[in-house]
Amino acid sequence: MLVVFFTLVCLLFCVVKGQDCDANTAGLCESYGWSCYDKKCWIVQDNDLDWFNAESACNKLSFNGGTAHLASINNAFQQGFLANIITQTPNHCQYYWLGGVFDGGNYTWLDGSPFNYIHWDKSEPNTSYPYVDLRVDHNFHWMTNDFKYSDCYVCSQIINTNLVEDNIKKPETHPRNVMPVKKLSQHKAAHQIPTKISK
Repeated sequence: MLVVFFTLVCLLFCVVKGQDCDANTAGLCESYGWSCYDKKCWIVQDNDLDWFNAESACNKLSFNGGTAHLASINNAFQQGFLANIITQTPNHCQYYWLGGVFDGGNYTWLDGSPFNYIHWDKSEPNTSYPYVDLRVDHNFHWMTNDFKYSDCYVCSQIINTNLVEDNIKKPETHPRNVMPVKKLSQHKAAHQIPTKISK
């Protein structure tokens, strides 16, 4: 019920430019085809990948000296904003990977932001499946899943306002490849996870 309220709030107040997005920051996100909200750029990707390949795909979309990751959700306003942009995506998916992962003690976000806000579905989280998924048909609540499942995904990139240029540059024809964070590589190696899942 709460996410419905914040979605309605976003429809009224945060769709055009977004909270804390000045004209330059919003313009930077939009020049790469992303949406701007709460000092982040966001993009919904409606192609199915397993969790690790989805994170790698987000890394490859990085721009302006930053690093894109599977999305982190840090407050109820971001949750409502994300629900809104997914709803506006034609023929959207029912499941979207997020950048949350259980590291054996706590849940963390890949971008290093604090895991203070939660929006778990009933009976969640199940730490047997450490990777966080957003389920659209359960009011956008979060669940945990096995990394092998192929789901759609959402990327976000925290914007360093010091790097936002007055003259917004258009994206290159091919994004640069950003290596995943060291901790993610160690997590992957520990689970002996293949780099690509065969279908």
